[in-house]
Amino acid sequence: MENEAPKITLRDKEYLISELSNAVNELLSLHGEAHDKMLKARRQAAIYDIAAQNLAHMVANKVEAEEAEAAEAAEAAEVEKNKAEKVETE
Repeated sequence: MENEAPKITLRDKEYLISELSNAVNELLSLHGEAHDKMLKARRQAAIYDIAAQNLAHMVANKVEAEEAEAAEAAEAAEVEKNKAEKVETE
């Protein structure tokens, strides 16, 4: 396998990177850095999206659990009240 000189294709035309000016090479470097950071930001956004969805589910589950606990407590209090009333009437 031959080692070919690095090339870049711009608007359907191929260029040897070694033949491009320093200014163009600097722009290519900046482009690469920006592209890498964009990909990293997309990955981070996906992670944050998943985390936010999971936290929303956790909030809903906690609210439902607290409502169930409150309903059970109210039912237990009603049972105790009925027992107390029954004792008073006897």
